[in-house]
Amino acid sequence: MNNTNESLHEFIKYIEPRYRTKISRIAGEYAIARPIEFRKLSKANFMKMHGCGKSAFIELRLAMLKYGVPYADGDSMEKIESERGSLRHGVVKMNDSLRLRFKVLNRDKFKCRYCGRGPANDESVILNVDHIKPLSSGGEWTEENMITSCRECNLGKSDKIEVDPAGLLEVRL
Repeated sequence: MNNTNESLHEFIKYIEPRYRTKISRIAGEYAIARPIEFRKLSKANFMKMHGCGKSAFIELRLAMLKYGVPYADGDSMEKIESERGSLRHGVVKMNDSLRLRFKVLNRDKFKCRYCGRGPANDESVILNVDHIKPLSSGGEWTEENMITSCRECNLGKSDKIEVDPAGLLEVRL
C-alpha cells in the first residue's frame, strides 16, 4: 500500500461506521486518494450520490475536521455538531409519523376539514394528512400543524389556503 492509500485508509477510520462504505465508494468513483481531495466535491454533487444525504455529508465534514483537513473554511466542531443535532431533531421516525397521522385523522373524525367529505359517506374519497405550515416554510411534524384533507382539496388548495388552529379557513394573499 502506498502512502496516499494509507492516508485515505486512516481517514476512513474517522468516519462513523454506517457511512464508511458510502464515502469509500465516493472516493473510488471520484479517484480521491487523499482526504483533502473531498473538497473538490460540492455539497450538491456529494448528495446526488446514491444513498448519500445531509447526514452523510455532515459525517464527512466531521471526519475531515477530526483528521485535520476541514472541508470548508469556517468549519468547526461546534458548527458541524449543531448541524448534526438540528438534522436529527427534525427527523421523524416512520412509526412516529404513522402514529401522528392516525391521531390527526382520528381528531378530524376521518373527514376533510375543508369540504367535510369522508370515506364513511363517499367511498371514492381518499384522505391525506397535510401540513398547515409546510415543512419547507418552517412548519413542524406536530399535531397542531397537521390537518385532514381529501385528495381533491389538498391538491386544489396548493399553498393558497391555510387553516388556523381554531379550524377557520383563511385565504392567503
